[in-house]
Amino acid sequence: MKDLQITKINENFEMILQKGILEKVNKSLVKVEKSFNIYNRSKSEFCWKRFILKESTPLRNIRQISAEISRKREALFEVKYKMLKKIAEIKIEEEKITEEQTEAEKELINIKIMELKEQLVLLKKPITGCAKDIILLSNIYEDLEKGIIAKYGKFDEEIFEIEESKYWIKRVFAQCLRDIRQYGKITKGEQESLELLGFSPTVVGKMLNAFHMEELKSTDVSGKNLKEFLNELSEKYYNYLNKDCLQDYISDKTQSECLCINEKEMIEE
Repeated sequence: MKDLQITKINENFEMILQKGILEKVNKSLVKVEKSFNIYNRSKSEFCWKRFILKESTPLRNIRQISAEISRKREALFEVKYKMLKKIAEIKIEEEKITEEQTEAEKELINIKIMELKEQLVLLKKPITGCAKDIILLSNIYEDLEKGIIAKYGKFDEEIFEIEESKYWIKRVFAQCLRDIRQYGKITKGEQESLELLGFSPTVVGKMLNAFHMEELKSTDVSGKNLKEFLNELSEKYYNYLNKDCLQDYISDKTQSECLCINEKEMIEE
């Protein structure tokens, strides 16, 4: 009986449209649905790896991944409870149908049920794409974590602090090099950044100018030389940052009691 009522509703809807239009629309939607699974993620894997996870140190990228997964987890929770509410609403509407109701009343309830089911289908669509992103980001996270442990023997906040000094050397030096490429000199904003790290803008400028001269002679279109150059500088200088350039009375010692420095603490947190 219920199926007959739904068939009748669909037939009435077809009568509203021109003959054949609904069939064409349905065929078009089926075609689009097939391609939807290809691009139902927020970003492609290429985009994630090249433009989102673009930081120069692994732990900075891990921090970005953690933030991205956290946002997606919140979105999944939101969709989950919306879906559960829709399922409950469908059950409530189905229980409203009784033998005493008129055909029009039953038809109206069935229309409401169909509407809720369509909404339920639409809620399901983003879940697959979100799950793809989470799986991809989790796999990248694991690779980064393995690399950090292979290099330092552990993965905790103490290592993050070490990586941060290297990150800022790479970032500021890279920005200074871009200044030299564009203006032929390091601009005052980046000079200040160098001074805050404890470097002489004049000496760094000479070093970066020399690298830029080599760049101009090179025919290699890849950024491999730049990456190696910045990695070399960060490893060479992160232990030699001029501590005297810290603000007065600020200790250069890492406050170890404020750090999460073992796996047990990380799990408990």
